[in-house]
Amino acid sequence: MGGKEGGRGYLYQGIVAVLEALERPDWDRIYVEFPTEGDKVDIALRSAGEITDAIQVKSTANSFKKGDLSKWLSDIIADYPCQRYHLILIGNCAASAVGFINAVHKFQTGKLDAGAKKQLDGFETKSLVGIQINFKVLPFDPDSLKGLTREAFWKYTYEAGHSLDPPHATLLVNAMIEEQLLQSTKNGYTDRTTFKQALDDQIKILIKRCTKIRREIGILCFPRGAEQVPKEIPILLDLREKFDGRFLKSGLNWNDDIGKSVQDFLRENTDPKQAYQLILDAHSSIAFVAGRVFDTKSGVDICPIQKTNAGSELWGIDKLDQTEYPGMHVEHIARDKGSFDSALVLNVSRYIYSDVVHYLKEQRIPIGRIINSTINGFSGTSFAIQNGTHAAKLASIACDASRGRDNAEKRAYLHIFAAAPNAFMFYLGQVSRSFGRCILYEYDFELHDTCSYTPSIHFGGKGGLE
Repeated sequence: MGGKEGGRGYLYQGIVAVLEALERPDWDRIYVEFPTEGDKVDIALRSAGEITDAIQVKSTANSFKKGDLSKWLSDIIADYPCQRYHLILIGNCAASAVGFINAVHKFQTGKLDAGAKKQLDGFETKSLVGIQINFKVLPFDPDSLKGLTREAFWKYTYEAGHSLDPPHATLLVNAMIEEQLLQSTKNGYTDRTTFKQALDDQIKILIKRCTKIRREIGILCFPRGAEQVPKEIPILLDLREKFDGRFLKSGLNWNDDIGKSVQDFLRENTDPKQAYQLILDAHSSIAFVAGRVFDTKSGVDICPIQKTNAGSELWGIDKLDQTEYPGMHVEHIARDKGSFDSALVLNVSRYIYSDVVHYLKEQRIPIGRIINSTINGFSGTSFAIQNGTHAAKLASIACDASRGRDNAEKRAYLHIFAAAPNAFMFYLGQVSRSFGRCILYEYDFELHDTCSYTPSIHFGGKGGLE
């Protein structure tokens, strides 16, 4: 074997060792270049103190033939006794090799027919009794092989509860292959416990060190407690002069003076090549608008900062998070017959359904259907939502609930009343395109005993935002 072919063979051997380590749970030690008298075992797996699997890795740029497989199988069986033998074939198999593989399988499953028996002529079939033979054919291209290894690695990280971007996964896979190649020069082995612990530690370190650097961008509406904010946030939309406390100043319009300004500011100051964290010291309607700007088609990686009892937290989404978070109980309540407008009531941090009904009646707003939503197990508390992943999942449930309207209702307005964290409203905005025409409402916190609301930003229809 030439230098180039030999180097490629060792590379393939390292890749297969990593694949086997990631895909198989039934080992406590893995050996590369396992020492035997005939030197036919490339990789060995041990379980409970006994070598259970002997693996030989073969590669060719041409095609494997029946004679090759017959010889290699005989050699590895004779070289070391164990329960299972594996021939990992990297390349293409000729028809004769495929026939031999199928014949071995039929012999071991007791389904040997005349054709398979002929394929095994000249091979000592007695050596197959009481053992298990496995053949695996893998692509000859190194990049394709590494792709299979990355898939196995992602499956491992998914089941372990980690989340890694593709470049970081590639970095760790390459490091693992290199480690196995080094191990082969030492006639050593790797313990499963050590392998798993080291890999988990490397993943955590990489996640910590490779966490995206997010630029801060903020929107400020409230004067209280925000005196230092403009100095801290490099990209800031300061809307304080447009409000008296929480109320929009007389003569100003929520859509033209607030909604459009927010949309323009966010679009002009963000770039898909940069990641952001969004600070919202602002009304929930503005958080909704921000989320709508950064829907799934925006291409911008941006996460809201949420104020909690433990301080400000980045509420991003972990796509690999499999936690069973509390869902949302949704009631569709019929109201004014013949009316097609609907009201979406989101009782998250506070139960507001009665207040909303009172307001709708007082303002004589005809509503045909109320979609009343409450988090399971919570009647409305500040800690009902646990993190960004939970917030995004609940927003998706609320969005699905709105799809329960009939076609006439979908063409009318959806009135949105929410007592919820701004991060939740941001994620609700992200999925709100299916709402059609909708109106947001702000609660009168200054006069909360009046159960009063004020319509704020609306989408669609005359004068509505896009």
